[in-house]
Amino acid sequence: MVTYFEYLQQCFNHARDKLPDTYTVDDVAIHVLKTQIHSYPDGSSKEQTLAWLKFFKWIKEEE
Repeated sequence: MVTYFEYLQQCFNHARDKLPDTYTVDDVAIHVLKTQIHSYPDGSSKEQTLAWLKFFKWIKEEE
């Protein structure tokens, strides 16, 4: 089973492949945030909150 963090990483990699090359890592991360935040209405869960924090840390390592 894929964790929510791994799911966010997959979303990021997919979006990076699909979006124009002019998009920065931050632009892609914001795109993922905007598209995924509504996909999980229970986004206030601890697991999801921690996954987002881990995701943003991972994004900075991708730069």
